[in-house]
Amino acid sequence: MYTTLYIQRIYIYTPVGDADVATIIISVNFQTDYSFASSAFPLKISRTLHVVGGECVYHSRWYTSGMHYDVLCEISGQDIAGQEHGPLFDIIDGGALLLERVILSNFINKDGAGGAISINGGSMEMHNCMFYWNYALASGGAVYNFWGSVEMHGCTFSENYVDAKFGTGGAVGSIGGSVEMHNCTFLRNYALALGGAVSCGEGSVEMHGCTFSENHVNDAGGAAYIEVYEGGGSVEIHNCTFSGNHAVR
Repeated sequence: MYTTLYIQRIYIYTPVGDADVATIIISVNFQTDYSFASSAFPLKISRTLHVVGGECVYHSRWYTSGMHYDVLCEISGQDIAGQEHGPLFDIIDGGALLLERVILSNFINKDGAGGAISINGGSMEMHNCMFYWNYALASGGAVYNFWGSVEMHGCTFSENYVDAKFGTGGAVGSIGGSVEMHNCTFLRNYALALGGAVSCGEGSVEMHGCTFSENHVNDAGGAAYIEVYEGGGSVEIHNCTFSGNHAVR
């Protein structure tokens, strides 16, 4: 059994000019023991937590009763007071996080690795999620994995960055464990040292049908930097596209 966190949003559409859209969070239904109090960050995941996009109610002058859709829900670091020194989720050994149709943006980790999510021995699975404008000092501007396991399907990483002198993995950084990416998109991510979008050392890495565009690094691996040690890991890359990525070295 997993615990589910539902986040609902309402989109209010006013047909003026070129379709202005306003977005308001209307309710957060916590069917969980976890708390989103600002003093509780990062939120440590020691068992299984499932975060899903909620139901959207769409209103316009023509549809007064509203129409219902499943949509992406967004959690922004800008909405959380004091969120500058750690990720939103810290998945420790034995914990598991499942994300579906979730956007994580504007999270800042000034002290370490993993701007929005850090995996420390736990596991994470993501489907159709988006990460943009997240930052970490050392590694993994959006997601950092340390000897855990990460599986991503149809996710988008855009304009995440790492800027420490030896910073690695503008979007995703990993040491050990395993990382699988299926049909993911990496666009305009940045790292100062290694792996503009992705950096993986040791462990196993699989990329299937992923797209890397316009990622940048000041040293090596404009799109990705992967280290495999003898007897200590593996790399598989299938049907991926690389365009416009840049590395200084």
